[in-house]
Amino acid sequence: MRKHFFNWTPQDTAQWEAIRRKGLLHFVLWYGIVIFGGILFVILGGLAVLAWIKAYLQEPAAGTAATGAQLAFLGLELLFIAVACLIAGMLNSLLTWAMEEAFYRKMIKRAAPEKP
Repeated sequence: MRKHFFNWTPQDTAQWEAIRRKGLLHFVLWYGIVIFGGILFVILGGLAVLAWIKAYLQEPAAGTAATGAQLAFLGLELLFIAVACLIAGMLNSLLTWAMEEAFYRKMIKRAAPEKP
C-alpha cells in the first residue's frame, strides 16, 4: 500500500481506523514482530545458514559430520539474529504507529469544522 503522507484517501483513513481499534499491542505483535521481524529473520537467518553451509563445505574434512561446536555456533548465531529481528520489529512498529497516528490526528484536526 502506497500512502500519501499528508493527503490520505478515505480508504487510508478507514484502514488506519480499523488497525487503530485493535490497539497498539496488537499492532506491535502482529505487524512488528510477526510480519516485519519474521520476514527479516527468514532473510537474515537463511543467509546465515547458507554462509555456514558454504564454510562447512569448504573445510578440508567436508565429508565428515559437523561437530557439536560448529552446530552450537550456528545455533547461537541464529539466536542472536532472532533477538535482533525481534527488537527491530518492535522498534519499527512503534515508530510506524507514532508516525501514522500523528498523520491521522493532523488529518482529523484539519477535517473537523471549527466551533465558534
